[in-house]
Amino acid sequence: MKAVVYGLLQASPFVLCSLLAATTALGQITPDNTLGNERSVVTPNVTIKGALADLIEGGAIRDSNLFHSFSDFNVGEMGRVYFANPAGIENILSRVTGGNVSNILGTLGVLGNANLFLINPNGIVFGPNSSLDLGGSFFGSTANSVVFDNGFQFSATNPDAPPLLTIKGPLGLQYGENSGSIRAQGISGFQSFFQGLGLRVQPGKTLALVGRDITLEGFFLEARGGRIELGSVAGPGLVSLTPKGKGWVLGYEGIENFRDIGILRSFISTSVEEQNDLAAQDSDGAISIRGSQLDIGRTSTVRASTFTSLPGGDINIDVRQLTLRDGASVLSNAFDEGKAGNVTVNASESVKVIDGLIQVRFPSGLSAFTSGAGDGGDILINTDFFLLQNGGQVDTITRGEGDAGSLSVNASEVQVIGAEFPSVLSTQTQGIGKAGNLSITTGKLLVQDGGQVSANTRGEGNGGTLRVNASDSVQVIGTSANGEFTSGLLIQANREATGNAGELLNITTDKLIISDGAEVSARGSIPIWHVSSF
Repeated sequence: MKAVVYGLLQASPFVLCSLLAATTALGQITPDNTLGNERSVVTPNVTIKGALADLIEGGAIRDSNLFHSFSDFNVGEMGRVYFANPAGIENILSRVTGGNVSNILGTLGVLGNANLFLINPNGIVFGPNSSLDLGGSFFGSTANSVVFDNGFQFSATNPDAPPLLTIKGPLGLQYGENSGSIRAQGISGFQSFFQGLGLRVQPGKTLALVGRDITLEGFFLEARGGRIELGSVAGPGLVSLTPKGKGWVLGYEGIENFRDIGILRSFISTSVEEQNDLAAQDSDGAISIRGSQLDIGRTSTVRASTFTSLPGGDINIDVRQLTLRDGASVLSNAFDEGKAGNVTVNASESVKVIDGLIQVRFPSGLSAFTSGAGDGGDILINTDFFLLQNGGQVDTITRGEGDAGSLSVNASEVQVIGAEFPSVLSTQTQGIGKAGNLSITTGKLLVQDGGQVSANTRGEGNGGTLRVNASDSVQVIGTSANGEFTSGLLIQANREATGNAGELLNITTDKLIISDGAEVSARGSIPIWHVSSF
């Protein structure tokens, strides 16, 4: 039976959820005997917060840590499971020592503010009706063990009882060679958001999912004023845990190999909505994604926002390959006086932003914008090959009083190709604030088939500068298939604008080719050329 289950894990998350839920229905939660007299105790049908739930008590207390150990751990469909939170407990650590995946198909909670660690090396599945109800941070992990400062490892693969010694907070998650994957299957990211489903933590806390492959489909994650951490670890190695503010920062210096992350039809959000949402001010990034191949598709949104005078959090993506497709977007935005966070992408091989949906109404893209008095965030992309194609857009925009952020692309090769729909790499203002500056540093730049690279103004604010430094060549060729869009490197003020166009268009390259109706222009500004040959 186990072989069949693991085959289905790779083939179909839909079948997996239903099959595993059915096979574990009679024994959703089974404590093991590894903690001896301190074993976990499960009491069913306890009234908690006005409804029936399973209550988990007992466990081994060491200082501010409470340890639980189970051979199986599942939350049934629409079920409710809560951990008791004794006084003085800051961390609840729950390991699964059996051979089955954990299915979280209902509500998993803590009756207090302790952080909850769910560790199952076999894998974790979150279903459409899964949710969290806790006051602390949540860590869903397929690590083998949790590592502490005294060298003790609370291990699911070599389970021992915690020693009768002082044990401070956890230092890291230790992964083995073949850790399990994490899958979250919902109905729709935005639908889950409006229905109160998906995984949410309280303001300032951390929501972390770290496993082998990470797959989110139709799912919702939220950490208001806090952090979301997604990590895909091939192991072996240690993911460090560092307390910061109200939450935690994860570090991957001890990991050499990474796996893949898929985000489809999902919504991932951190936002600063109230003045007491302070965590974003002292965090290294509100959203952090670490893996090998990251595929964000099918109208998924990864968003960090501020609606107050406080700054928004950053978005940091560190992968080998990033693909944004089918109307998916990564957004940093500001709606009030607070500054929007920055978006930083480090992709050692490639960044591809392709295939918008329904023409340009839902472009695939990376965007940092402000519609308030706060400034917009910067976008920085470092990669080997950068591609915008068929409706892909990367831009910084202001629609309000704040200035737009800068946009910088550093790549060996940059291609902006329109094809059926226009692709745009731009900084612009549609309001009072100034547009940001756009900088491209590359070996080869190709702008073709209606693709555009521009710094412009459509409002009262002034446009930004455009600098291109291409050691080999710059090619600007042709128009879109329907002839509506001209390929171009442009600095301009649109007809409705009252602000001035940017002051500088600077192109430095060995070879510049402009052909087939393409355009390189600086309307109202000063073009500076450092070109060896045309």
